[in-house]
Amino acid sequence: RKLLKEYEERELSLLCEKLLAHVQVIDNFKVIISQVEMPLDKMLKLAIKIIKSDPESMVFLFSPRDKRGPYTIMFGEEVVEKGYDARVINTLLIENKLLEGKGGGKRDLVRGHGRLLVPADKILEILQKQ
Repeated sequence: RKLLKEYEERELSLLCEKLLAHVQVIDNFKVIISQVEMPLDKMLKLAIKIIKSDPESMVFLFSPRDKRGPYTIMFGEEVVEKGYDARVINTLLIENKLLEGKGGGKRDLVRGHGRLLVPADKILEILQKQ
């Protein structure tokens, strides 16, 4: 059991590094958008790991496109202080038909279940309009 937990931690760390190596920048904040196939609890751990390593990040993790599954939107503390709200972004993604599903949470974290309807980079367009 301990070995399995260590393995999962290493895998999340490697994926975290990989995602942080390919970021977009909006309003001086790093934006990480990825499609990953994993349960919600692992998705949350990955998002937390990214935010802890860079509090100026916006993290969007979705299940693979056109597949229903969990998703997570998480913002670092500095992003929230600048006025970004994960709940508002979640609503915009659904209203603009980029995401089909339902989610909720707080200013810094939204969890949900749904289906990404467009390529993940379309999310950048919504963020740039904010």
